[in-house]
Amino acid sequence: MKAFEEESVDYLLKPIEKERLEKAVNRLKKSRLQGEQSIPLELLMNKLKIKKDIKTLTVKIGDRILLVKLQDIAFIEAEDKYVFLCTTDGKRNLTDFTIASLEERLPDHFVKINRSTMINTDLIKEIRKGFNGAFFFIMNDVKETKLSSSRGQGPALKELFDI
Repeated sequence: MKAFEEESVDYLLKPIEKERLEKAVNRLKKSRLQGEQSIPLELLMNKLKIKKDIKTLTVKIGDRILLVKLQDIAFIEAEDKYVFLCTTDGKRNLTDFTIASLEERLPDHFVKINRSTMINTDLIKEIRKGFNGAFFFIMNDVKETKLSSSRGQGPALKELFDI
């Protein structure tokens, strides 16, 4: 709804596919040719690339707030209303962030593999093909955690990892 309030010409969802982006850009060009006021295309393209350069995420333990380095997070897992940062040393740290908010703020090497799991692609030890286009990711943590993707994410993951 907010996109339409801002008079957008299109709405893109992550992961952004090249063909879909081209269609949105063409729609924008067409609206500019028809005399509609719009934001310069270069500014829009730059906005797509901007992500905060965060290095840590916070975890509250009692009255303490711990900072967990992104490089130490092997994967992020949601269970019911709770989200856990799972680190390479095998710890699960409860955080106040939602999976959706983390997907927006984390760098591109954090990838959503199913509705409730994001992985740090820098810490993948092995990828195995599953059934019906799904994949299994063996993480490079002390437990060598095995995580499965959804079938729906299969095509995007296949393209991302050039499998």
